[in-house]
Amino acid sequence: MPLTNDEIALIRTHSLSRRAEFMELANEVCEMLEVPFSKITGVTRGGPDVCQARDLICRLAFDRGFHPRVIARFIRRERTSVIYAIKRTMEKPVESAKGTAPVLQMVVNHG
Repeated sequence: MPLTNDEIALIRTHSLSRRAEFMELANEVCEMLEVPFSKITGVTRGGPDVCQARDLICRLAFDRGFHPRVIARFIRRERTSVIYAIKRTMEKPVESAKGTAPVLQMVVNHG
């Protein structure tokens, strides 16, 4: 039995709202750490500040229920890279490259 138009619209709406939720989270992290989102999705790995921002985005998105496969698609990385970033942030807090407080520990413990 094929999907109805209402079911298709519901699926599209849910998918768009999840992407909007992810982008809001990612943009907040990027703004806080002063890293453009274009560098998060860029072809190159980026410097330590970009890597830390990407790791934080992966961890926070995962904590909010996003599957690593979905996170990977949004940031244009492999699923295994996202899983590694999540594990890495669980092992030690991520320090801001700008020398501020431990960002991940602060967000996870108080967020």
